[in-house]
Amino acid sequence: MRSIPVLIALLAAMPQPVLADCGGDFNKFINDLKSEAIALGHGADTVNAFFAPIRQDPRVIKADRAQGVFKKSFIDFSQTVISKNRLDHGRNNAKKYAEIFSRIESEHGISKGVLLAFWALETDYGAVQGDFNTANALATLAHDCRRPDLFRPQILAAIELFERGDFDPAGTTGAWAGEIGQVQMLPDDILRNGVDGDGDGHVRLKTSAADALMSGVNLWGYRHARSPADEGHPYGHGKIEGVLAAAQGMLLVGVVGSLVAACVVALLQGERPAPRVPAAVVTVVVSGLVSLGLSWVLTHTPEEGLSAVVESDAAHYRVDFLTALAGVAGLGLVALTGLAWIDPLASVAMALLMGLEAAHVLRRSAAELLDQALPDEELAALQGVLEVNSERVLAFHGLRTRRSCPLRFVEVHAVLPAELALGAAHELVESVGAQLRAALPNCR
Repeated sequence: MRSIPVLIALLAAMPQPVLADCGGDFNKFINDLKSEAIALGHGADTVNAFFAPIRQDPRVIKADRAQGVFKKSFIDFSQTVISKNRLDHGRNNAKKYAEIFSRIESEHGISKGVLLAFWALETDYGAVQGDFNTANALATLAHDCRRPDLFRPQILAAIELFERGDFDPAGTTGAWAGEIGQVQMLPDDILRNGVDGDGDGHVRLKTSAADALMSGVNLWGYRHARSPADEGHPYGHGKIEGVLAAAQGMLLVGVVGSLVAACVVALLQGERPAPRVPAAVVTVVVSGLVSLGLSWVLTHTPEEGLSAVVESDAAHYRVDFLTALAGVAGLGLVALTGLAWIDPLASVAMALLMGLEAAHVLRRSAAELLDQALPDEELAALQGVLEVNSERVLAFHGLRTRRSCPLRFVEVHAVLPAELALGAAHELVESVGAQLRAALPNCR
C-alpha cells in the first residue's frame, strides 16, 4: 500500500515510467525496476529498502523449467494428491473452521467441500506453502524473458504490500512462482482481492485461515466473473461480482455496527484515562493515509469498467481512512479539552459516514444484480452513434442496456427501408454495431 510520498504524488502529474526490459545484466534490471517504481510514486527510501535484499535465484528458473505435473495424466496426478491423510485433515479443518465455512457459504454460495479441496491441493491446508524467497522469485521470473509481463507488475504490487507492512522482501516466502500463503495468491491478486477475514486490520494469507479462505473466494469470484460465456450462461458470469460486492457491503455494515457498539460501551463506562495523544495521532495518521492511498489505487485501476469487487474493496479502504480520521479528530479534541469521552463520541459521528460508504457498496451490488441501465454518460455515447446513423435507417427504437461486470450489453432495434437488399441491411447493422463497440469498450 502506498505511503505519504505516494499520496503527495497523487496531487501532481506523475511522469510515465520507463519499463524495465527483461534479460541482460540482473543488477541493471533491478536498477531499472527501482526507477520504474519511483516514477510510479513510491518513495526512493522505500524502494531502496525493498530491493536491498533481493538476489537472483537460479533455483526458481530450474523449477520453472521442470514442471513435471503437466506431463502426468489426470489419473496419475489425482493419485499423488488424494490421500487418506488429506481426507482426514479435511474433515478436521471442516470442524475447526466451521464458522468461516458457514459464513462463506451463506455469503457466496460456495460449499466447504470445494474450498477444502482447493485448500488441500494448494498447500495441504497451509502446511506446505513453499520456502522460496518471494521477492527473489518474482524478480528472477520478471528478469527471465518467458513471462515478464506477468511477473514485473507483481514486484510493483509487492512494494505496495511492503509499504502496508504485509510483505517482507527478506523474509516472505512462498512457491517458486511467487504465490504467497495458504491459497497461493500473487501480490497483485492480494491487493485486488485480499480480505481481512479475521478483522485484525491486515490480510495475512500465510498465518490466518480466515483471511486465506475469504481472499481465495474473492479471487475466484473476480476471475470467474470474467470467464467467457458458455451454453449455460450465454450472457457470461458477471453477476457473481454483484454477489461478492453485496457480501463486502454487509461486512462493512458489520464494521460500522461493531464501532458504534464499542463507542456506546465506552460512553456508558464514563470517565477513563485519556490516551497518549501524540504517539497515537502519528500511528493513526500514517494508517489512514496508507488506506486512502490504496483506495485511490484501486479506484484508478486501468480496467474498462471498474469491477464491482474492486470498487467495494476501495470503499472498504475508505472506511479504514474514515476510521483513522475519526481517531485523529477525537484524539485532537481530547488533547484540547482533556475530556476522554469526546473520543468515542467523535467515532460515532464518523460511523455515520462509514455507513454511507456501506450503503454505496450495497447500492452498487444491487445495480449489478438487478440489471440497472448504463450511466447517463455512457447512454449519451450510444445515442451519439445512433444519431450519426439516423439518416441511414428509418428509425432506431427500443434501446435497452445493462452492465455485468466489465461488460455492457446493448440492445436496439433498427427499422430499415423495405427495398434495402438483405446483404446491404446486414452490412449496415454490422457497421452500426462496430461503431457502438468503438464508442463503448466491452460493449456486446
